[in-house]
Amino acid sequence: MLKDCGKKTDFNDTLHVWKGIKDIFMTRRYMYINVGDNVFHVIPARCFESREAFEQCFDTALEYWRADNSVNST
Repeated sequence: MLKDCGKKTDFNDTLHVWKGIKDIFMTRRYMYINVGDNVFHVIPARCFESREAFEQCFDTALEYWRADNSVNST
């Protein structure tokens, strides 16, 4: 799911690569993926079957983001 992060509709086709993401963080109820100046993908925890699944998705996203950014910062 997170490897190919993009959104495609009849009117829109968007792809964000991990190195282009500015920040990823979560609160108790939402995960925020900052893709630009004041532009976020907001993912509600209620979309997941459990809190554990929500936290696992966040951990995976954070892992991908950190891995891509650590390659670019060396």
